[in-house]
Amino acid sequence: MEKNKTENAIPYVRSLMKKVPVLPIVGLIIALFLSAGLVTSFNEEIGHFEYGAVTFYVTAAGIAAAAVIAAVMGKLAREKFSLTACPESVPLSAAAGYFTAVLAAVTAGSELYSIYVLFTHIPSTLEILSCVLTPAIAVSAVLGAHEKTRGSVLRIVFAILAVIAVNLYMFACYFDFTLPLNSPVRNIITIVQAGVMLFLLSEVRLALSPETRATAPFFVFTSAFAASAVLGISFGLCVYAFVSPDAAAMGISVYRFGCYFGIGLLALSRLLALGSAAGPYVAPPDPDADDDDTNETYTT
Repeated sequence: MEKNKTENAIPYVRSLMKKVPVLPIVGLIIALFLSAGLVTSFNEEIGHFEYGAVTFYVTAAGIAAAAVIAAVMGKLAREKFSLTACPESVPLSAAAGYFTAVLAAVTAGSELYSIYVLFTHIPSTLEILSCVLTPAIAVSAVLGAHEKTRGSVLRIVFAILAVIAVNLYMFACYFDFTLPLNSPVRNIITIVQAGVMLFLLSEVRLALSPETRATAPFFVFTSAFAASAVLGISFGLCVYAFVSPDAAAMGISVYRFGCYFGIGLLALSRLLALGSAAGPYVAPPDPDADDDDTNETYTT
């Protein structure tokens, strides 16, 4: 049985990579209908789309489809191959890493400037902590763009801080009542930030050592969701932030969601380079086996 898994490892990865272009296509559909809906069918005063808005229903269907596709891809990756390294750097990953870094730095600077210089609003403690930690996303993205530093202790530290920064901001948004609790935009913002946080957590696991900690199903699921839903939602929100003066009051920053768009591109680049990181499946150690067998490296 192990021999059969070994022989089928690379063909399966090739089959998976052929399906990757579907992800940004789903993301594009989400972006188009989300931005169109926010511009033409969204009532900023009540924080809801107009009743029966087709753009909202297509957006919701697109996000649901992205989640289902990512979950199926992750499920099918189970026991098919193991990650033996972090996917190699390709031009897209380097460009996405530096794009994300620049936008993360600008996001932190602009939000702190708005809080302490312009006094546009009274921030929560969670929001302040998130702004202070947001530059960690920039440092992690730059270090992750280079082979020599992507597994360094410094990268690991900043990658963990990046996850915490997004997590804090997600909770800050959750406890911000600028939008109604049941507002679809509020829910969409939560979804995109959850997707970003999960992908960044996957990056932490790869940096720690893919041979022992990163699991193929988790990597595939988080990367696929980020390369579709995160990519589409963040781009759609950026378009709305550009054209609507009400976006800022709703907490929709073109800089922050531009940063999330870059993370979506980074996730796409990871999947496109999956062939460089995939190897034959290695089963978990059998607890009933001899000590020599249980000391084998575990990757799934």
